[in-house]
Amino acid sequence: MKHLKKKLRFYSLFLLTTLYQSIPTTFVIAVLLVIAGGWNDLQETIGFIILGFPTLGLAIAFFYKEQMRQNEYPFYYNATCGKTGLWVFTSICYVIIAIVLTQINKLIWVLI
Repeated sequence: MKHLKKKLRFYSLFLLTTLYQSIPTTFVIAVLLVIAGGWNDLQETIGFIILGFPTLGLAIAFFYKEQMRQNEYPFYYNATCGKTGLWVFTSICYVIIAIVLTQINKLIWVLI
């Protein structure tokens, strides 16, 4: 059980480091699309941000980690966390976050 807690701590740390790339990038792309005239509707823009986060944001975080931060993987290997496990955990968390945010977004627009 203690080993599982330690592993979960490292998986969570990896997830947080990917959020630093994916969230700002998704917002920047959404803002650029709004400026370019892609959307006039706030609800569509928020929907893009929520759905772009687990797809586009995760892809950007993956490529950033693979190209710029590849030397961080041994840190996680020492804690017996493999690269595949890290990315599977991160992907699942991204999808769960997107589902929760989608439901909150729907609820807010129903209440407005």
